[in-house]
Amino acid sequence: MSNLLEDLVVGKSSIDIAVIPSTYTYKRGIYDHIVLIAGGTGITPLIHTIRHVTGDESDKTKLTLIYGSRGFSNILLLDELVELVHKNPDFDIVFVVGSGDETPPRVLPEHRIRIEKADSISTDIIKNYTQNPSEDNSQFVICGSPNMEKAVVESIHELYNDNGHGRIFSFSIPPRPIVPRNNPVGDSLELPKQPEPGDCCGQSCANCVWMNYIGEMKALVDKGQIEKQQLSTLVDSIDVVPSVKAFLKMEIK
Repeated sequence: MSNLLEDLVVGKSSIDIAVIPSTYTYKRGIYDHIVLIAGGTGITPLIHTIRHVTGDESDKTKLTLIYGSRGFSNILLLDELVELVHKNPDFDIVFVVGSGDETPPRVLPEHRIRIEKADSISTDIIKNYTQNPSEDNSQFVICGSPNMEKAVVESIHELYNDNGHGRIFSFSIPPRPIVPRNNPVGDSLELPKQPEPGDCCGQSCANCVWMNYIGEMKALVDKGQIEKQQLSTLVDSIDVVPSVKAFLKMEIK
């Protein structure tokens, strides 16, 4: 992007500017570990989450940033990111640098900032620095070019067989839908409408909107129209307070 802007002619050139198609809202206590994967300027929306979590000493959510860039000189916010690693023991970084600068511009903290020499964030790199999200209660948040996000999302699905309901948040790639089994009443199956953010008060009410929704989804499992594992993954990813999530997990056992 910077090279493109540099080549523009003042008064004669124009560019189109597009907004990010979606936004990510961090909610404390939902996930124990958040893996932030950025490509180039994709660090821009993610830095707000990093600042928020690392700036709260009482928030013990673990953060891992995997940041891909052409070289060290192209890494945005490098000084701030290094400083935040120094200040917060629950924040680690993996810099994935391509064929740009051969050596780091400064001495980086040894064990909590890793460097991978590669032209892209590969499946192997993701595997080396992450775990199955259902095992360590983690979420992947990805921001970069559409092609980069698509490749990373596919790598995560390949590694962990996660259908993407909440465990993967991509700024440009929508989550994979639940795929129904063969439907005896026809090829199409209309799934229950998922509650909107804010519909749940978080008080574990007897008539909780999420309880009603999961009850409807469970009925489809009982009829053999969707897989039980799909429902389990969906419940894992629902963005609600831990007490409500625990209640939902009990309901689908």
